[in-house]
Amino acid sequence: MLQARDSESPLFMGRWETELNQSLSDSEWGTILFLTHHGTQAVRYHESSYKILACWYCTPLRLFQCVGTADPNCWRCGTELGSYLHIWWTCPLLQTYWKWIRDAIRDVTDITLDLKPQVFLLLLTGQPTTSFRKSVAFRLLLAARYLVPRHWRRKTVPSLREWVTQVDEIYRVEERIASRDDISLSSISPGSTGHSTLPRPLSATDWTWTSRGAEVEKMEDKRTLSWDFRT
Repeated sequence: MLQARDSESPLFMGRWETELNQSLSDSEWGTILFLTHHGTQAVRYHESSYKILACWYCTPLRLFQCVGTADPNCWRCGTELGSYLHIWWTCPLLQTYWKWIRDAIRDVTDITLDLKPQVFLLLLTGQPTTSFRKSVAFRLLLAARYLVPRHWRRKTVPSLREWVTQVDEIYRVEERIASRDDISLSSISPGSTGHSTLPRPLSATDWTWTSRGAEVEKMEDKRTLSWDFRT
């Protein structure tokens, strides 16, 4: 799957380009494949990246096309066809979630991502590939994408509390891997942002990520979530 693109490209490439209604260049596919293969050593998030790329998840429309008896509409909104892109991106209920993630990534890292599926799902962020792979923003995206299948076939969408918990898990898994490989993490500042090697651990209960200079309040499940950034 990760070989250079040739005259017989993998089926998932054509499927994604059809879903996006956009052709992607060889260079863009190279970035996607590099970040999928080399993005993280945390196995479950690595596996999630492969599944998203390969269109592994079975959507309502795909089930309808295969067996003919399933409801082809989205199980969340119930009003539009449940295509792969709809279930992962264009569903109005899920759009709120992706806007939360975009805003949080901007507030934490100063990186403003375009609210587009190729950015959030295929990792075509426009950032330098090598440094982005090591960044906090990359891990925030991995955690956000991982949570969507956790609500598969449900009317609910992931919460910010779940997302913070997953970010914390990625940090802890990569910390253990680094410790196993005798890589010191002592040089990573808890307040670092942007292109740091790893994000600092987050607590799912205290809801505070100390970084720098601003305070953002968001309402989620009738609860105020404060991201407190201090120098």
